Amino acid sequence: MPEGERYTLTSIAQKRGVVVFRCSPDASGNIPPRASLLKIEKEVTKLAHEHLLVFANAAQTADLAMGWSRPRPA
Repeated sequence: MPEGERYTLTSIAQKRGVVVFRCSPDASGNIPPRASLLKIEKEVTKLAHEHLLVFANAAQTADLAMGWSRPRPA
């Protein structure tokens, strides 16, 4: 993430150990760039191993990205 860039994660749902988080757009109102998405994913995994991330732009139009993460069996 660019230096000083901050995102807000809001837990919007939880069911059977899976947590759904909504991530705020960047300062320009856009979905964070891929490099930032991967860093956010890494940090969220510390909070909830099984999760779904939802990203939307400030206008909440068709620009939408989602990411699903669940632990893999060893």
